[in-house]
Amino acid sequence: MQRTLVGFEASYRRHLAAEQRRAVLDALAQSFDDESTVGQIVDAAAALGYVGLGDLSLADLADALLSDVRAGHGATGERADRNASDDDAEEDDVEADADDDDDGADEAGDDEDEDEDEEESEVEAAPAAKARGRATAKPAAKAAAPKGKPAAPPSKAAAKPAGKVKALKISLDDRMSLAEAADVLLPLVRSLGQATMQQLEGSTAGAGRRKLRFHIGQLVRNGHLERHGMGRGTYYTVA
Repeated sequence: MQRTLVGFEASYRRHLAAEQRRAVLDALAQSFDDESTVGQIVDAAAALGYVGLGDLSLADLADALLSDVRAGHGATGERADRNASDDDAEEDDVEADADDDDDGADEAGDDEDEDEDEEESEVEAAPAAKARGRATAKPAAKAAAPKGKPAAPPSKAAAKPAGKVKALKISLDDRMSLAEAADVLLPLVRSLGQATMQQLEGSTAGAGRRKLRFHIGQLVRNGHLERHGMGRGTYYTVA
């Protein structure tokens, strides 16, 4: 029994006492600033039920209090580092999930890009051929027209190139703020209801894949979007 009590006391001094001191100093650091007196700090520690303040050296006390005060009353530097690490980890998770979603669609996406390139080439070739035809027809029309009468100008309807009008593409490659990314992506996610990363990439053709994932991750971390599911089943909704 005596050995158990001795072991518990040693564990208390090694772990619990240190945690208690850290919690008390953290509470004091958030309650006082550089203008506070030592008496106020001692009284506050006593009100918290901590009697070990007198065992600390001035260096330990100043380091514990002033470092937290300089870092700000809202959060310590350690908490800020943890939050930054959590943000990086969440962004990595979003990118990893997006990579999983994209693996199955890469080949199909490449085929679609080739088809679009061929279609664009055909559309561009049609106006060029018509322009060459008009250039050849003008001298012949002038030669066939009687003298004194100018050749009739080509109609505006004939001057318009024929072809499929392609929808404007959204570009996210430029540097964008959080508000700008929200203006572009939130209406898109809202219209889709439950937007997967593949749907977002298809609706923002021309945007870099990593840029899109980065903006989606920022919107999730700042509470604009909600992420649901894992892996290939991941989708996003407006918060």
